[in-house]
Parts: sequence; structure tokens; C-alpha cells
Amino acid sequence: IRPAARWIGLFSFFVSFLCIKAISQDYNFRKLLSPDGLSQSFVYSITQDEQGYLWVGTGAGLSRYNGFVFEDYTMEDSLADNFITSSISDGKDMWFGHMNGRLTYYDGKVFQAVHGAFSDLSPVTCFARDPDGRIWAGTNTGGLLKLSKESGVVTKYRLRNQESVISFDFLEDGDLLIGTNAGLLHCRLKEPGEIDIVRIVKEIPESKVTGIVKMKFQKGFYITTENDGVYKLT
Repeated sequence: IRPAARWIGLFSFFVSFLCIKAISQDYNFRKLLSPDGLSQSFVYSITQDEQGYLWVGTGAGLSRYNGFVFEDYTMEDSLADNFITSSISDGKDMWFGHMNGRLTYYDGKVFQAVHGAFSDLSPVTCFARDPDGRIWAGTNTGGLLKLSKESGVVTKYRLRNQESVISFDFLEDGDLLIGTNAGLLHCRLKEPGEIDIVRIVKEIPESKVTGIVKMKFQKGFYITTENDGVYKLT
């Protein structure tokens, strides 16, 4: 009995030691603010390009971080606005959305402000890529913008009642999921420039849908909400 008790005591000590080591594990963090070269400490978007640069969108300009220093860009560098609300990497190219409703395209060398023939500009909220590889942008007044890096042409698709597009992603054959301030919608693109609502996804609460993330290893999406957690949609 005594040897068994001794081994049990040693085993308990060993497990306790491992638990203490696991709990006390340290992580290395580095905080980067305006004094470090960031355009502004209010950050609204962050995207990494294929070269590894981090593009940080703030309310006072765009910052590119190479792991050591920031390089900042503003309207003086041909940005469409200094307030960057969202961004997406498209290979070597980048798209940036702005609070004034305009867009900036970056071809890896220079910035170019993209002008759409619309008078009702609204803040750009998010970006997504359709099954054909085209980049789309969502706006705060219920519209989706189909972008073209070749011509700079922007085509608008309108959602009923000008509901805010907080997040979106594509299914197949022109169908897509749109996250709004009041839940998730299954929608379909129609010509000319219309978005039909196929159904309201009742399984998701009527709260703000902050993100729609496509699963990598199976069909489906993760849906994030502002007040009701995360959902798995298959």
C-alpha cells in the first residue's frame, strides 16, 4: 500500500506541476500606436497582402506595416478619403472603402480613386469575393457595388428599404447571404441592379450580423452576431 501511495503522490505532483506550467505560459505582445508611426490609434480595418505587408485603415489615413516601421498614406497620395472603413486583398491588388462612400484601388504601385456615377454615396462597410473572383463592396444604405479593376466601373445593386449591409458573402448562382442590423437574409441578384430577398433566415436572431465567414474544409458559414454569439450555418 505504501509504494502505491508514494506513486500516486508523485503522479499528483507531476500533474500539478504541468498545470502550473500551462497556466503560467507567457505570450509576446507588442502594442503599436500613433507614436510608433500608425496614422491614428482608431483602427477600422486590417488586411495582409500576398507579400506579407499589413495594411491598417484608420480614421486619419492608411498605414502599411512591414514588421518594423509604418509607411502612411493619405489623400495626398491619391486616396479617395482619409477615413478607411474596410479593405480586401485581391492578389497583388488592394481595395479600400471609405466613410465618404468612395473607393480606392491599389495595383501594387499607385493608388487610384474610383468614381461611381452615383449621387447617393454611403459609407463602405465590407468587401467579399464572388465565385468568379470579382470583388464586391457593401454599403451602409443597402447597396452592393460590383467592382472592376480593369475599367474602374462600379455597378450598384439595391436592397429594399435601404437596409444596411453589415456583412455578406456569396453562395452559388447569384445567391448570397447578407448580414444586416436586424438579422440574416438569403438574397439573389437580379438584373437590372436589384437584390431580391429569398427568405429571412429565422434560425439566426434578429440582431446585428457582424460577420459571415466561409468554412475552409466543408460547405457552410460561421455567422457572428453583436449580442447573440456565433452560429454555424450549413
